[in-house]
Amino acid sequence: MALLLGSCSQDQPATSSTAPTSPAAEPAPTTAVPAPAPPSVAQSSADVVKATGHDTLRTHSGLVIAVQPADKAIWQQTRPAALPLWPDSVEASPLAQTGGRVQRAGLDLALKATNGRTVVLRNDTTDSENAVQYSYWGQLPGAHQWVVSVGLWEGHSVVLIDQRTGQRTDIWGRPVASPDGRYILASNADLAAAFDPNGLQLLQVGAKGPKLVWQRELINWGPTEARWRPDGSIIVQQEFGPTEAGADLPARYVTLQLPAAIR
Repeated sequence: MALLLGSCSQDQPATSSTAPTSPAAEPAPTTAVPAPAPPSVAQSSADVVKATGHDTLRTHSGLVIAVQPADKAIWQQTRPAALPLWPDSVEASPLAQTGGRVQRAGLDLALKATNGRTVVLRNDTTDSENAVQYSYWGQLPGAHQWVVSVGLWEGHSVVLIDQRTGQRTDIWGRPVASPDGRYILASNADLAAAFDPNGLQLLQVGAKGPKLVWQRELINWGPTEARWRPDGSIIVQQEFGPTEAGADLPARYVTLQLPAAIR
């Protein structure tokens, strides 16, 4: 170790020769490299009252969804989902469209999957926090899902039952399927009561059923309805709480552009 340290020492000359040495070359002039300029417009969260053209929604899974403002004309040109905005209080008509695979028997709602499995959802009519009411809402044929509205003691939720496997998937709110049936977007607005999550969920539909890809709860606006566009983007109708002066803000619209990795 001592020999190694001695050979590396900068305090002693490398040789004892007295021969003259060449003068050290002057360092070549260097050109200063300017620091990269910051972007002209910074990315900002789209959880704001007024959207801009450079907003994003960032999820806990690391995905970044581009969000841009849209106008009402684009909203009106986009076809709404086949599923009603709210479930019908009378189940007879939507049940009749299932070919007998979904039936009501008293408190029980029975859904029979293609693989032979029957899923039974039973209402709890007790006057307690356990009370629950399952109401058949409709179906998303392209995504192979039956949709059931769930009324809770406080608030509500939605259940998807896969028509092929009987897999149950609990989601926040109204689901809409992408044109190719590969994805489902669930949206729910609850700014006032705050009983339920206020935000968006994206699910990917696989062979066994839907699987959650990302979700994002929102603070400053609520998604009252979402519609898929033919290009795979999504347009969302936004709901806002009253201003400090008590005035209600009108609905606005934004488009969500999903990351290329999941399109």
